[in-house]
Parts: sequence; C-alpha cells; structure tokens
Amino acid sequence: MKRTLILLIVILLPELSSAQSVGLVLSGGGAKGLVHIGVIKALEEKGIPIDYIAGTSMGSIIGGLYAAGYSTDEMEAIFRSDEVNLWMSGMVDSRYMYFFKKSQPNSTWLQINFSLDSSLFNPTIPTNFISPKQMDLAFVEIMGAADAVTGGDFDRLMVPFRCNATDIGERKEVVFRNGPLKDAIRASMSFPFVFKPLILDSCILYDGGMINNFPTHIMEADFHPDYTIGVIASNMFSSNPSEEDLISIISSMITEPNRIEACLYGNGIILKPPVPNDLGVTDFTNGISLIEIGYRYTLNYIDSIRKDVSRVTMPTTVTETREAFRNSIPPLCIGDLKINGLTSYQERIIRPILLKENEVISIGEFKKRYSKLMLEEKIESIYPHISYDTLKKNYAVQLDIKKKKPFSFKFGGHISTGTYTTLYSQLMYQTLGLQSISTGVDAYFGRYYNAVVGLLRLDYFQQPPFYQLVKFGIQRWNHFNATNRLKFIGEEDTYYLIEKNTFFHYTLAFPIGQKSQWKTGFTLFRENNSYFQNRNISALDTSDANIFRGYKFNTIYEYNTTDFMYFSTQGTHIQVEAAYQTGSETNLPGNTSLSPVVLGNTHSWFTINGKLSSTMKMIDHYRLGIYAHVALSNQPMFASFTATNLHANTFAPTPESDISYLPQFRNPNFAAIGVNNVFTIYKQFQVRMDAYYYQPFCKVDETDNNMARQHKILLEEFSLLLYAALAYPTKRGPIAVSLSLYPQSGKNYVESLLNISFGYLLFENKI
Repeated sequence: MKRTLILLIVILLPELSSAQSVGLVLSGGGAKGLVHIGVIKALEEKGIPIDYIAGTSMGSIIGGLYAAGYSTDEMEAIFRSDEVNLWMSGMVDSRYMYFFKKSQPNSTWLQINFSLDSSLFNPTIPTNFISPKQMDLAFVEIMGAADAVTGGDFDRLMVPFRCNATDIGERKEVVFRNGPLKDAIRASMSFPFVFKPLILDSCILYDGGMINNFPTHIMEADFHPDYTIGVIASNMFSSNPSEEDLISIISSMITEPNRIEACLYGNGIILKPPVPNDLGVTDFTNGISLIEIGYRYTLNYIDSIRKDVSRVTMPTTVTETREAFRNSIPPLCIGDLKINGLTSYQERIIRPILLKENEVISIGEFKKRYSKLMLEEKIESIYPHISYDTLKKNYAVQLDIKKKKPFSFKFGGHISTGTYTTLYSQLMYQTLGLQSISTGVDAYFGRYYNAVVGLLRLDYFQQPPFYQLVKFGIQRWNHFNATNRLKFIGEEDTYYLIEKNTFFHYTLAFPIGQKSQWKTGFTLFRENNSYFQNRNISALDTSDANIFRGYKFNTIYEYNTTDFMYFSTQGTHIQVEAAYQTGSETNLPGNTSLSPVVLGNTHSWFTINGKLSSTMKMIDHYRLGIYAHVALSNQPMFASFTATNLHANTFAPTPESDISYLPQFRNPNFAAIGVNNVFTIYKQFQVRMDAYYYQPFCKVDETDNNMARQHKILLEEFSLLLYAALAYPTKRGPIAVSLSLYPQSGKNYVESLLNISFGYLLFENKI
C-alpha cells in the first residue's frame, strides 16, 4: 500500500508542478515601457508561461495588446509605424487627411473658448497638449473588436487582464476587470496635461500611475498567481524631479507617494531593465531600441525564474492559442451609427458624412470619412465606442461628441530678430448646422505689418459640401528700414516703401476628392502705395503716391498633403491659379521723383501661376524636396518702375522671402526651380539647405525718369536664392534660425539675411 502511494506521487508530481500559475505585472513609463515588449518576447521564447497580466499606463497598453492576441512582433511593428507618431502628435494621418476641412495656418499660440450663457470669466482652456481624436479611433481599430469575443469580460481575453486608472475627483484607484478593453487602456494611460482624460460614469479618469504605478496588489487580489514577474520600466514618478523636466514636476505634484514602491505579494522576481532617464514620454521613435534591451536583459534572468517555475509553455502552443483567439474575432465592419451630444438637426447633418442608410463599410473607409469630422473646427472632442451586433454580424459605432463653445479668442503672432515681430488676435463666433457660420475679426499689430480684417464663412454639409467666404479689411506694410539685409560687397540699399490696401473678397470653394479643392472668387480693392525712388532724401521731401483701384477674378486648384506650411518634411503641395485683374491707376509723384503725373490710366491683364512643392524620404534622417514655380502674365507697365514691380508676380519660396520686398524676384513672367535638402535630427527637428534658380523671361528696367521699360531676355540674367535653416516646425508655427543669400547676376554684391524667428506671419489678402 505504501509503495503504491509513493508510486502515485511520483507519477502525479509533474502534473502538480505544471499547475503553477505565473502573473506578469507591467509598470508605467511612457515610451520607456517599450521595454515590456522585449521582456515578453524573451519569456515567451524560453517557454515561461504568462497566465495573467496586470498593467498601468504604458504597461496597460502593452499588456492589453498581448492579452488581445497581438504577438511581440506585431506590437513592435505598431510602435515602429509612422501612425504612432501621429497619435502622439495629434496630427491626422495623411492617408485620411481631408484637405477641404484642414484648418488654415494662422498665427495662434493660445485659444480660449467661452459662451455668453456661462460666463466670460469661466472660459475653456485646453488641458491637454495632444489631441486624442486620432489615437481614440486607432484604439477602436486595434482593440475594439476583441470585445466581440469576450463580451467585455477581461478574464475571457487570450490572457486574463487587469489595469487601473485614477479617479481624480475621488482621488482613488479604479480597477478595470470588464467593459470595453480600449476604454480601460485609454483611461489607464491618460497622463495629465499630455492626454485628455476619459470620462466614464461621470468620473474623470487619468493615468493609473498617479496612484499606483506597479499594480502587484491587483495581480494578487484578482489572480493569486504562484509566481509573479514584475517589470519596472521607469522611475518616472520620482519624488525628486528635475527642475527642467516639466513632466517629472507634474508627476511629483500629482502622484501619491506611498503607492509607488515596487513590491511583490509572494514568490516572484522584479526586473528592472536599464532604460535612459532622458527619454521623453511620447518619444517612441527613439524608444524602439528598448525592445531589444528588454529582451537581452530578461534572458539573463531566465535561469533564476526557472528555479521556481518548472512549467513550460512551448512558443508553438502560444502561437496556436493566439491564432485561435484572433480567428474568433469577427471582421471589423461598421454597419450602424449612433451620435450623442448633438441636436437631432445636427445629427442629421453629420450622419450621412460617416455612414449612409443600410450601408456596411470597412474600418479603413470609416477612418477616411471620420477624418472629415476630426477636422471640423466647431467640434471640441469625439470619443468613439464600438459594439458587436450578433444578429447583423457587424459592428455599431457610437460617437460621443462635444461641441466647442461658440465664442473663441485667439492670441499669437510672429517673433523675429528683425523688424517683422507682429502680434495677432482674433475674436470668433461659430455655430454648427446645415449652414454652419463662422464670423469674426482678425487684428495684426506690428512695426512692419498691421491689419484689421472681418470675415464671414458659411459651410454647407450637404453633398457635395462647399463653403462661401467673405473677407474685408485694411492692411499696411511698412518697408521703411523694415529689413536687416546686409551686403557682403557694395553699399546697403534701403527700400523706402509703404503698401496699403483696403479690400472686399468673396470665395466659393468645393472639395475635389480627399486631398484637393477648387476655389473661385473676386476681390474689390484699393491700393495706396507710398515710396521714394531716390535714396538721397531729406526730412522735407515728399514721397510718390501710387493709387490703384479695381477688381480681380481668380480661380485656384490646390492639392495638399504636406505636414506643415513651412519646413515640410513630407507630402506634396500643388497650386495653380488663373486670374484676371483690371483697375484704374493714379500716380502722384513726390518732389524728388521724375515720374509723370498719371490720372485714371486703366490697366487690365491676365495671370497664370503654377507652384509645386514635394518632399520625399530618401533614407533615414534625409529627405529630398523639389520646388518649382512658373508665372505667366501680360501685365502692362505702370507709371513708375516701383509701381510696376509692386504689381508683378512674386517668387517667394522661403518664409523670409515671403515677407520681404525683393525686387530681383518680382517679374510678370518667370520660371524658378529649387532643391531642398532636409536632414531630420530628432523628430521634426531639422537642418535644411535649399538652393533656388530664378529665371525671368523678360527684364523690367528703370529708365532715367523712374519709369519702367520691358524687353525680352533669353538666359541673360538670373538670380539665385540660397537658404539654410535650423528649424523645428510646430502647430504654432516654426522655430527657426535661418540664413538667406540672394546672389544676382550682373551685381557685385550678395545680399544676406540672418533671422531668428518663431511663428507664422501670414498676410490676410495681398492683392
């Protein structure tokens, strides 16, 4: 009998040991949490079982993806993709960019929204640096369909899973055991001031690491594993933050100090792979190397783990389990739509944009349509939910939409070491409807540029959509000493010139596909330009006055996939404009001018302008761009050389040339071509070296009496524009240190412009 009992124990011992359960706990850490992928890869490769997963913040993302059936290779591919950088920047994927709804660049730094029925003293100021609209839809695509298999029960995932978040109102931890997987992970990773919090059941949920960055207690309470493997990716919630690290300062202010100590509730091991302390929270591009670091580091501890975990799970078994789970997930096709947060009237407008009646579309097509809504300026936020309809065998999407408050105040500008520094402000009122209204006033204040412009835009959501835009206002450019251009050889020229115009402008615009639009309109204008044509002037001298009143008709085709207006690192921009302009000129010479008096001289001409700019990635960290501009016109000569130049077509491929008065790049007819060399150092941080060749087809000379004379030339004279910059494009405008060189054939000097600037300086409507 005793011998039989011993024999049974020997036979059953392997089975008893195989009952060992292993839990994996993953800490937060932002991009440093990519090390978790390497840890999982090593454990899976060496047959260490993973029976349960609990994670916080970035640990919840990696753990949730693994629990939902993603392999380590698939996770690495996700974080290597350009899409992740788009999620972390809040930018819309160029594949889904709807150019017709893309916001026009402006000089805004800060925007405050408010409504009169609440309080002017209780405005809405953004609480997050990154717009989550792109990321939230990506979470639907990546994790939303898993709920169709689990029914929202996290124990039914491929690996049972838990994560946590922080209820900021109650200052307590929230543990997610069920519900939509993407909601749980989205709440757990919502770091304050970086991402917008998730609102569930009226609770404001932020990053779980604020109150518990290493949730071993959740693992113990819910799963009671025999062995726990804990992975600490970062001590990002330090009680001794760096004075230069905003994220660490915020972390220390909001984190519960007694809940961040690393500890285990039983047998196990804590792994602390070496990660760089200076890696940014959202810097996934540079953090991708941590996957290999986590993998190599974990291999060193496999023998230690094996001393307590004798059970082996073969990688092939894990792969089969994963494939079975993934194959059980129904294809992600959208067949129903519900919208919350809008009036029934507004819902009827929005719904056909996303999903037509009795239509079933792929998630890819839905993302394409969804981008039109993401770019709608009158919408503050969109949060998508997804559920599976077992009868229809497709998915229903629910969108929780929050409209912006109707009034907004924007403040910004352009800062420059030259005299171009300009402040900008805007007061705007917007409504959302079948005929959405945007109306307001823009104002610019500076030594160089001043303007006050009123605008009214009416957007129509019916198919095809279109908008009408009306602008009217007054502008002034002061070129008197408004440049810091120098000459290496020769004397300095100063342009004594002031441009003024008042205008009324109307535009009608339609989209043409996803990436382009067509606009047509007219402008009524009055230009009043003052200038001296002689450098040797005194305080008693009077300037020439050239007045031109008239109107202009134009039509524009524009295609645009670029990421930034200036210093673009990818995409193509094509713009073709055809215009007819006519008006009456009055020229009143000053006491130093030799130009004749002209009263009521009529000028009419046609113009065609075509521009192309395209940037392509050649190899890592290097992009090659091409630029071309062709202008054709039958513009007549005005009363003076300067007046003729002011109305000529302009070549301005760089930010500095766009705001400078450069006579050598003004001509009715010309062609220009350029090459852009862009070296990306870190994210969008770039070193840029550009070269442009400008060839006029005719020459406009200044005669002895200050008048203009035109004659044809054939490659006899040309100009170059050489440009170098150290720049970082941002949503608020580029930060740049630049040097421009303007060599010109036949001249014995080279003009240069050194400039340090931040922001956009955009002219409202330069005729």
